[in-house]
Amino acid sequence: MLKKGYLTVEAAFIMPVIISLLLILCCFAFYLHDRNKTRNVCEEACLKGMWLIKREGSTDADTINYLKLLNRSPFYYLFDDMAEKEEAIKNLVMKQLEEGMFLGKCSQVSVSLSYDSIKVEATLKFLQPIWAAAGFHEYSGLIIKETTELPVYNPEEFVRRYTVLNDALDGIDGLKQFKSKIEDFLSKLF
Repeated sequence: MLKKGYLTVEAAFIMPVIISLLLILCCFAFYLHDRNKTRNVCEEACLKGMWLIKREGSTDADTINYLKLLNRSPFYYLFDDMAEKEEAIKNLVMKQLEEGMFLGKCSQVSVSLSYDSIKVEATLKFLQPIWAAAGFHEYSGLIIKETTELPVYNPEEFVRRYTVLNDALDGIDGLKQFKSKIEDFLSKLF
């Protein structure tokens, strides 16, 4: 009859371990959720940036500003200011990362747009987990940087620029001979 309370003693040792493992699994699941959400938001921002560059679209809705698109010159990429578009993409990423995060918080977003590539970087700082909040040890947090870079393919603009340059070069003496030599050279290569 001396063995009456041995299950209670064993449960008192095992239950904190099981509860700690469950909390660690929950924290890991929240970490994976936040990291995947950050990656998806960065990829979506790159696609929206491509839409902005190629079609003079909007980040709010999938609309095209046809007047601005038709009135831009073939060499708009040399003179167009990308700061406004970068700021629109940055605001979109910050807005989407403020919602639905469990442990992480977006601390920094940087956007780099050019007419041939888009790069979005989001830095996510994870808040202190439960055991660090209790003050058992010093914990500065986990910082993850998510970088997404996509090339911008715009074959219509390439054809447009080539046509304008070709038409402009046809009117200049001496360039017709140069153009024919380059075309011969290219035809031998390919």
